[in-house]
Amino acid sequence: MNPVIAVATSRLGPVIGILIGRVLPRGPSAWLTDRLADWAAAKPENHAVRAVRANQAVVRGWSVHDPRLNEIVLRVFRNAARGYLAFFRGMARGRDALEATCSMQPDLVRLLKSAEAEGRGVMLVGPHMGNFDIALLALHKHDLNPLVLSLPNPRGSVLVDNAIRRRYGVEMTPITQQSLRHAVERLRRGGLVLTLVDRPEPSGQTLTFFDRPTSLPNGHARLAQSTGALLVIVYAVQVGDGSYQIERGQTIDPKDFESPTRAQTVSQLAQAVASAMEPPIRRRPEEWLVFLPLWPESAASSK
Repeated sequence: MNPVIAVATSRLGPVIGILIGRVLPRGPSAWLTDRLADWAAAKPENHAVRAVRANQAVVRGWSVHDPRLNEIVLRVFRNAARGYLAFFRGMARGRDALEATCSMQPDLVRLLKSAEAEGRGVMLVGPHMGNFDIALLALHKHDLNPLVLSLPNPRGSVLVDNAIRRRYGVEMTPITQQSLRHAVERLRRGGLVLTLVDRPEPSGQTLTFFDRPTSLPNGHARLAQSTGALLVIVYAVQVGDGSYQIERGQTIDPKDFESPTRAQTVSQLAQAVASAMEPPIRRRPEEWLVFLPLWPESAASSK
């Protein structure tokens, strides 16, 4: 494994990032972050580099061997690194400064407040775009406190990231049977649950994503079907140097997807969410930060 990626995904990764954010001014820290991202992206044999190249090729409709992808992979790695830097620099300057780095579209705030007033649960779902950690704090800034369902069996840097999130009041829990029961209770009480659903899931459901089949999670669709909660597509985008905004995509109501069987309804809801994630990714593909291959056949052809 590339040593930069190995360190970044280890428990040391967030610790080093926080140190860089605290010690170095913005200019030098940004320069260093870009150089580390460039070094990581310049290793074509690395699995993360191959995955990004293959995923971007599918989204753009290019051949995985298109030389233009060299620059695209570089931008993706830089955007990921800059997102971490923005978060760690914000931490060094205090919570108010950190929360100021991310805003929310007013109509999204209105939608969530309206659902809360009506006692209707909302599942916030979307792709890995922008900066997940800063986006969570923007929700808290508006007194919107979702239960965040994260990857089961977290390891390495994810363990440290989750500890940092909890320190800032984020209610985050790995996906387990117990946490799913908690999510059902939260939604039935008219609360919020958030999870990102564009990572490959071998035990998930085969869905069409960017006109190709891939296996994605469908737990969010099961939760919405069983509780009647709205599914709202959300994602974060860059709006300046180190600043992000949470934007709202499509709203999907389970009432519009009633089928003869529960399984059919879940399948339709999961597909609707997958399709609704495509437009924001198409608009800003360099800000889509998925480092696992969603289409294995495309990744295999990049070797």
